[in-house]
Amino acid sequence: MNVLAPFAGIFRCQVNGGGTVGIGVAPAIVDATELVASVASPGLSKAYRIVVAGLRDVVAGDLLMEIGEK
Repeated sequence: MNVLAPFAGIFRCQVNGGGTVGIGVAPAIVDATELVASVASPGLSKAYRIVVAGLRDVVAGDLLMEIGEK
C-alpha cells in the first residue's frame, strides 16, 4: 500500500524501513499550520520502503512510504 501526503505540509516518519507497524498505528504524520493528519495502518504491516525521510516539506499526493502485509 502506498502512503501519500493528504495535503502540503511537513512530513514526519514514525517508523524505520523494515519496521513493524501495528494496527491503527500512524507510521506517518503530515503537519501544516493548525492542520495535522496521521495515516493509520489498516492492519499489522511492515514498512517496506521509506521514500521521504526525516522532516521534509511535501505536497499533496507525494509518495511518502510503502507498507504491506507483515
